[in-house]
Amino acid sequence: MMRLPPALVIGGMLGFAAEPALACDPVWLPIARPQGIAFFVATATGAVPGDQRAELQLAGGSAASLRRGPVILVPWEYGPDCRPIPWNAGRTWRLPTTEAFYTGQLRPRDQWVGGVPTIDVHMAWREPLWQREDARWSRPGAREALLTPAEFFTVYENLPTEDALAGDRGAILAQLSAWAAKHPSLAQREPARTILANVRRALGGVE
Repeated sequence: MMRLPPALVIGGMLGFAAEPALACDPVWLPIARPQGIAFFVATATGAVPGDQRAELQLAGGSAASLRRGPVILVPWEYGPDCRPIPWNAGRTWRLPTTEAFYTGQLRPRDQWVGGVPTIDVHMAWREPLWQREDARWSRPGAREALLTPAEFFTVYENLPTEDALAGDRGAILAQLSAWAAKHPSLAQREPARTILANVRRALGGVE
């Protein structure tokens, strides 16, 4: 099977690391969307040799044109020099069987596996980036309802791109405030509340 290395996606992330990360890995929760990234909600349906088959439900970014249906997810990790390398075949990439939110790089159509849309999953150690009642989320005190993967998708697609993050900070803060005012039920729940606070902090705004 031909494997294509995904583009390195470094930086633009703040939050809480799920496990110790390599120097070239961003930590868990995003404050921006890398240019050209695919982001999507899917449900894993079973392993295929070296990869994972899933059922796509929602897609955005470079995968926005994909319809609901089967996709192939190909996991990647980094070598000591921070170059992307195939996921260690001796380790199982365990995906939840419920819906979850992922990021990656959609391959050109002529490089799909068996004609099925194929997405190289960056930094597979942290993917899915979000899942229902994500166990990585620390919730001291009273239990609160977390965003569903589909709701997380809505938050993520409204984050600024990394290029925009380096531009007009006031405009970004105004857009985020307008979005939060329009969608208070999402903005006030975790992890959206933390993500939005991290964006404002990074831009020097009021939390």
